[in-house]
Amino acid sequence: MKTSYYLGILAVIFANILWGLDFIAIDYMTAYLPTSAVTFFRLLFSTVFLFIVLLIKEKKFHIDKADWPRVFISGAIGVTIYTWFECLGIQRTSGSLASLILATVPIFGLLADRILYKNRITPVKAIGIIVSIIGVAMIVSGSGGEGFSGSIMGVIFMLVAAISWTSYVVLVKPLNKKYSILTLTTALLVSGTIAAIPIYLINKPSEALTCPKTVWIILAVSAVVAFALGGFCYIFGVSRLSVTKVVIFENILPIVAIVASYILFKQMLTTIQLIGGAIVLIACTAVSLSSDSKLC
Repeated sequence: MKTSYYLGILAVIFANILWGLDFIAIDYMTAYLPTSAVTFFRLLFSTVFLFIVLLIKEKKFHIDKADWPRVFISGAIGVTIYTWFECLGIQRTSGSLASLILATVPIFGLLADRILYKNRITPVKAIGIIVSIIGVAMIVSGSGGEGFSGSIMGVIFMLVAAISWTSYVVLVKPLNKKYSILTLTTALLVSGTIAAIPIYLINKPSEALTCPKTVWIILAVSAVVAFALGGFCYIFGVSRLSVTKVVIFENILPIVAIVASYILFKQMLTTIQLIGGAIVLIACTAVSLSSDSKLC
């Protein structure tokens, strides 16, 4: 039980590290392609890759008819809608404000845990989440960028993205009991890909045909590493942890981003960023080690 629990934590941390590094690839790709095209093709490539792996490993792909509505809604909300609204929000707010709003995801997770799974809102969880948000605020404010500015619509879009991601975790959790991690991850990506088609088609899909080959290579690698591998690890973690303990680790994304910027672009880390990063890690550790009255 303990081994499975800690493997779940490591899987969620690893997924968030991959997604944090993936932000750099997204910045590069969106300079050549519309966000709708980047989202659609990453989903398409990752779906094809996982589908092939699934057929080789498990020889079949099966989801009960009764579960497809939940699977499709989960994929559409957690993959397509989350990604789309996140992009819309980032375009209308500063990066600092967008990061801070996404840091509120654990609050929604804590409420969902209490309402749906009857897990207690312990002082450690509540304080840990609040402290982690303060840590994220210190990290993003320490970048010396544009500050916490943005339009009302941008804030709304980012809040929708935060709620969408929490809803995704809640919707997916019961499905883990019926299907293998590989089957469920593939089904979610298939659903997300189908849901992304209309968004792609109404946003000038012809532009995707003129981008450099290097963009397609990075896009394919991003699809396999971030969407396929990252998604697999995350679903693995969801199957073994409470909602609160899964979403608290979303707040390590800014840490990954600043460390990657330091390594790749030699951007110096400020003292306040280092302190903020340490605070986030301490808060995440405290919440992960706290007890749940019930684990679903």
